[in-house]
Amino acid sequence: MKRYLFAGALALTFGAGTFAFANSLAVSSDTLASGTDTVDKGCESVAISYTTTYTVNGYELDDITLDGGTGCTTQTFTVDVAGTGGTSLEQFTGLLTAGDATIDASSADIDAALVTNVSAVFTN
Repeated sequence: MKRYLFAGALALTFGAGTFAFANSLAVSSDTLASGTDTVDKGCESVAISYTTTYTVNGYELDDITLDGGTGCTTQTFTVDVAGTGGTSLEQFTGLLTAGDATIDASSADIDAALVTNVSAVFTN
């Protein structure tokens, strides 16, 4: 019986130590990622939208627009265009200027029917 009490006390000690350690962790990253339409991090929200255009091959991705992030003017971005299962079809990088950016995606010849998500990551 004493062994069980000792083992229980030992488990509680280590368990409490683990919770105390986890409580002291700090996050210090300047990276933001989102798979939704709007992201928010200290700067204003940034809306992500895209347009398509009809070509001989069908509808293709034309322009991707990042709009509204005036507080993020010094942020670099990576925009990922994803297809089924999150597979990356194409990535574009650049720098927000006055909180906005337009990416000409027409040269990538991305079939609009394959696009399931457009997301952006912002870093300093």
